[in-house]
Amino acid sequence: MTERLYFRDAYQTHFSARVMQSGVIDGRPAVVLDQTCFYPTSGGQMHDTGWLNGIAVHNVQYQDGEIWHLLSSPLQDGAVEGCIDWQRRFDFMQQHTAFHILAGCFSALFKISTLASHLGEEVSTIEIDVPDLTQEIIRQVEEKANQVVWENRAVDSFFVTPEQANDRAVRKKIALDESVRLVEIAGLDVDPCGGTHVRSTAQVGLIKMLAAERIRGHWRVNFVAGRRSWQEFCREHQIIRTLSDTLTTGADQLTFQVEKILAENKEMRKVLQQHSRAQADQAMAELCERAAQTDVVVQLFPELSMEDLRRIAVAACKKQPGIYLLAAAREQGYLVFANSRDQLDLRPVFKAVLPMIDGRGGGEATLVQGGGPGREALELALERAAQLVRQARELSAEC
Repeated sequence: MTERLYFRDAYQTHFSARVMQSGVIDGRPAVVLDQTCFYPTSGGQMHDTGWLNGIAVHNVQYQDGEIWHLLSSPLQDGAVEGCIDWQRRFDFMQQHTAFHILAGCFSALFKISTLASHLGEEVSTIEIDVPDLTQEIIRQVEEKANQVVWENRAVDSFFVTPEQANDRAVRKKIALDESVRLVEIAGLDVDPCGGTHVRSTAQVGLIKMLAAERIRGHWRVNFVAGRRSWQEFCREHQIIRTLSDTLTTGADQLTFQVEKILAENKEMRKVLQQHSRAQADQAMAELCERAAQTDVVVQLFPELSMEDLRRIAVAACKKQPGIYLLAAAREQGYLVFANSRDQLDLRPVFKAVLPMIDGRGGGEATLVQGGGPGREALELALERAAQLVRQARELSAEC
C-alpha cells in the first residue's frame, strides 16, 4: 500500500518514489508508487496535479485500496521524482480548512450539523441540516469564521483509535474498527478527515459565503476562501467600478440608481405595450376590411411580438371570417396562420414554409404559429404559403 506523505506534511511538494504497479485507467497510462505526495480525489476534495519524471499527472484516483496516478504518457518502472502543483494544492488546503471552520461555526453558534461538502476548482459547497437558513445566520457564521481566521488558531492532524476519537468532542462520531485521522482547529472543531489543510487558520485568508439554495429539505451554501476570495473581490469590484462609470454615480448610490432605472424601464415598457396594442388593434381592423374583399390576407409587420401577432390573428378571425397569413420581424422571424373561413387545414402549409426561416412551431388545423432566425425569408415564406393555400382551396373546390 502506498505511503501517503501528505498525511505527514501537506506542505511537502517534492518526493522520490518507486513504481510498484502500472496499468491503464480511463484510457490513460497509470502507476502506483510506494509513496506519494499526490492527494487522490476523496472526501469531497479534488485530486492534486503535477509531474512524475517530468510527465504530467492529470488525475489521481483511489481504487481498490491503491492510489493511481493517471499520466499524459507512459512512465518506465523504477525510481521516479515527483512534484505536485503547489498552487493547486495550497488552494485546496485553504478551501478544505475553510470548510472545517464554517462547519465548526455553524455548530457552535446555532447547533447546525453539516451533511456534506464539495471542494470544487472554482467554488466550494457545504450542505447543512437546517430547515430555514436566514441571512442573519449566514452573517453571524461568516463573521465568526473570519474571526477564527484572524485569531491564527492552530490546525493539527493526527491519528487515534476509534475509541479515542469518540472520547473527544468530535463533530461526527466514528463507527470504524481502525485508526482514524482527526483534524483539529483549536477551540472550535475536531472532525475525522483525510484531506490536506493549512497549519494555522490565518493561512486560510478571507472566507466568503456567496449564495445559498434549498436542496432535498436542507441547504447548500457556496463559499470561497483565500486567493479565491481575493479574486471574487476583484471581480465584483470591477463590476461596481464599471457600473459606477456607466451610470456616472458613486458606488454608494448604485442601488438607488439601478432601482430608478428599473422603475423607469417598467413604465416605458408599459407605454410601449399600450402603443403596440393600439397599433395592433388598428392593424386588425385593416386586415378585416381586406378579408371581406379577398380570399387570403397576407401581411408582414415590422417590430411586432409573437404575442401581438397571435392576438391580431385570433381577433381578426372572430371579427371577420377569413384566412390570415401573418408574419413579423423582431428578435427573430415569426409566422402566425389563422383560418375561420372554411375547413382548410393550415398545418401542411405551415410545415412546408417553416424551414424557409429555419423555424420551429406547430398548432391546430385553424391556428398555427412558430418562429426562426431566418427573418430575411419571411416575405418569400408568406408568398409561398399564400400560393399553397390557394392551390389547396382550388383542389378542394374541384373535389
